[in-house]
Amino acid sequence: FFSDVVVFNIHEEPENIVANFYCDILPNAREACEYRRKHGVDENHNVAKVLDYDMLAIAAKEDGLLEIAGEKAPLERWQVSGAVKQRQEVELKKSKTDFPQECLSEEEEKWYLEVSLQFEREILPDFYVTRRGETKHREEFDDALKKSRFCNIDTKAVLNDPGWHEFF
Repeated sequence: FFSDVVVFNIHEEPENIVANFYCDILPNAREACEYRRKHGVDENHNVAKVLDYDMLAIAAKEDGLLEIAGEKAPLERWQVSGAVKQRQEVELKKSKTDFPQECLSEEEEKWYLEVSLQFEREILPDFYVTRRGETKHREEFDDALKKSRFCNIDTKAVLNDPGWHEFF
């Protein structure tokens, strides 16, 4: 490892992640450290962004579905993405999870789990042997699998759907 690199383990004490970052990682953040230790964090700010609509907009553009008379469509990607979301959620009354999905194979799932465990074991050996280490890592990995967190929208399948093809 490098002497000037600090590994910040976000899993060690997740309820105090911000305070720990200020106190343990930022050398000149004494006031911020004290404030966060005293007041904590009001809510979880780790909000995931849905990229499926954007991915579909990009795929449609790459397939030439957004071209008008041989010219590039005047719409920005965010506008197309918004229209896709509007159609899926409002008009069709479906969610992003109703799109066909491409997920990891079982072999890929096992490989990612083993590699991530190996990294944790090598980088954070003392933490790895604790309850929040390997055991929690495996639990969270299984939870992510159940929630399809390792899946993406199958843009080819969606764009082959006559309704979506017509939409674009």
